[in-house]
Amino acid sequence: MISISNELGLFQEKTALKEDVDKGANTIKVLSIARFDANKILLIGSFGDEGAEIIKIHPTTAPSNNIITLVSTLIKSHSQSVQVTILDYDQIEISHSLTETGTKTLLSLETLNPENETLNFDDTSQTSGYYFVRYKNSISNDFSSYTDPIPYSGWRQNTVGYAIQYALRDTGYSLDERMDITMLFGALNRMLRNVRGRLRRWSNYQEFDYIVGALQRGDNRIKLPETIYDKNSNKSILSVKIDEKKLSYIDKQAYDTQIGTNTQIKISASIGDTSIVLENTNDLDDDGTITVYNNNIRYSITYTTNDKETGTLGGIPASGDGSITVTLDVNLNVWQDESEGLPQYYTIFDGYLYIAPLTQYDNKNIMLDFYSDIDSIDSEGDILTGPRPDMAFFYLKAYMRSIKEDESEMNLNDSDYYEFNRITLEAVRKESSGQRKGRKVPINSIIYK
Repeated sequence: MISISNELGLFQEKTALKEDVDKGANTIKVLSIARFDANKILLIGSFGDEGAEIIKIHPTTAPSNNIITLVSTLIKSHSQSVQVTILDYDQIEISHSLTETGTKTLLSLETLNPENETLNFDDTSQTSGYYFVRYKNSISNDFSSYTDPIPYSGWRQNTVGYAIQYALRDTGYSLDERMDITMLFGALNRMLRNVRGRLRRWSNYQEFDYIVGALQRGDNRIKLPETIYDKNSNKSILSVKIDEKKLSYIDKQAYDTQIGTNTQIKISASIGDTSIVLENTNDLDDDGTITVYNNNIRYSITYTTNDKETGTLGGIPASGDGSITVTLDVNLNVWQDESEGLPQYYTIFDGYLYIAPLTQYDNKNIMLDFYSDIDSIDSEGDILTGPRPDMAFFYLKAYMRSIKEDESEMNLNDSDYYEFNRITLEAVRKESSGQRKGRKVPINSIIYK
């Protein structure tokens, strides 16, 4: 048997009945009709409430004057102030596959029962494999995304679904309007961020041989992966490799001594132009040579004047050596006093990985070993990636208690919160990433870690 939350069918646009309404009525009067349109699905009441009802708004009669016309008559009576909510979905589709990525076979299409918080589906046709659930709107025939695969034997102990079921069972609480599944996802995300921040080098958050991308000639930076924990320092970096050669970290100041002056083309230049406009020429020589890399080919351009106010280099030969021999597009990198070779050093700032010297090779993959950030939770099938999945059980129980007891914040003296903290501190104390700290590297007789 699998248990599926009805709450995920909710669309958070709510109002309330302005007056009592009897069963058999085909209209209801509400406090507000903002965003309540024709041909929508309504939930009158809350999931799990006795007497809750799902009904549809009339397909052609739009709500007006706070009155909503229904497609059929009510089968239950409802009292003034009862909540009225738009639902994105009113059905649940359950499918099965032998593997996590295999072809899905539809088992059943179930209609939500609003008097229950969950749909319990007892399948006797399968003995193994995985279930997949998605929600359906019976009016538009639109579907939600599939859930993560649900093992036939139930949620594994390191999944969000297992943690929530455990905490609900242990506390005796149930999901309702005050504490829905989305709130629990948010609580678990806060917990994971809390734990992630207590130690930078958790072994659970290591990622190896990640291909950041491939640099072209003339490029010196590449965007760091979105999943890296710290995008503004090397604290999350284990190693940077090109052709299995490890690059050595240097800080920004040392990096600036290893790389030339860099700017970009501001206005496209054509073959034979005798001047070129750049983003900034303040750090370029008053006369000299610049290098532009276009389609992995290196071009040297000479100039005799540098108007730093307008960013214009002039005195470029119209032809021959030092002239512009190919169209140069906006944003192409422009260099002066740079060097090329197999990169040896890297630095990190502003969310980018910078290398030096410039690579002389085309399409060389940059490999990264690093510590990642948490994966945000949005499904019961998500894996709890923290060092101890069981810490989530205690955190959730303390959180549930704070909600049910109308506490504005988590009670730090709660016995379950105390146990969560104890497990976390023990995990920090015993943690070993299994990685050696990077050795110190001398650069220009200065040692950088």
